[in-house]
Order: sequence, then structure tokens, then C-alpha cells
Amino acid sequence: VGIGTASPASKLHCSTCAIIVDGVTSVEAPGIFVRGTDDNVGIRLDNISTGGKKWEILSLGATSGYGTGNLGFIDPDVGAKMVITNGGFVGIGTTVPATKLHMSSGTLTVDGNTVLKINLSSGTLNTGPTAVNAQAALQVSTGTSAGTDPALIVRSDNGRVGLGVVAPVEKLDING
Repeated sequence: VGIGTASPASKLHCSTCAIIVDGVTSVEAPGIFVRGTDDNVGIRLDNISTGGKKWEILSLGATSGYGTGNLGFIDPDVGAKMVITNGGFVGIGTTVPATKLHMSSGTLTVDGNTVLKINLSSGTLNTGPTAVNAQAALQVSTGTSAGTDPALIVRSDNGRVGLGVVAPVEKLDING
């Protein structure tokens, strides 16, 4: 069936049109559902303009090479860019993430006046300005100090390092 075209290239070919899904009463919520028994079922986004790119968002099957039951964000020219496993792990640059967020072969960038905070069962690691020290570039706190008495602090404004000291006054300032 051709909509907006006299020569459809597939069973349903909609040229220069949009698909609108309204609130239809049914067993399932309104939406566009893509179902299939093929190994990889999903959506392909194909920008055919100059500089455009093809992308695929796929529910992955057994022979996909990216893990059965996973959700893949695929660049058809080079492979998976990101995979979300059926266990909830996210892989960026890897198709077999071993942790909740697994990034391979790259740099994680946090821009602006932002704190990257990693809470561990035995302490906290902060990068960037913190409530304890607005000039902190790196702060490591023990689990008992809750970040108010850092075990290690590196200041971004003067390069001073404090061990057990919130505001080091020497290049290396050690409490104790």
C-alpha cells in the first residue's frame, strides 16, 4: 500500500507523512508496536539527507551477537554503540557489561560546576566542588565522616593536598 507514493517500495510505504497514534481503547496501551519472530526486531532510523546516518534500536535475539533479550542501539556500519541487558546493566562501548554501568575504551566527561559523587559502602569519592570545600577537585571521605571530614582532599585552586584536613595550607598538609 502506498500513501503519498504511486510506487511503494514495501508492503506499507508512507511518503512524506506521519503516523499519529491516538488514545485507542484496547488491551494494550496506544502506541506503535513492532513484533516479529526474526532474531532482531526493532526500529531503523535512516536519515538520507547529506551527512545523515542510519541507526537501529533493536530487541536482540540469540544470533545477534549482542546478547539474547538485550536492547541494542546499533550503528549498522560498525555495530553496537550501547546495550542494555535484560538484567539491567548498561554497556557503552561493550556489548557484555559486567556492572550496572560499564564503559569501555573512552573518557567520561562531566562538564560545568558539577560534582561526580560515588558512594561506596566504606566511603565516598567526590570530584568537583563539594559542600565541604567549594575548591575541591577530588575528595575522598570515609564511611563514618559522611563527607564532612575528608580523608583526602585535592584543591583545584592551589593544588594543595590535605590528608584529614578540609582546607590544606601547605602543598601537603597532614592532620596527625
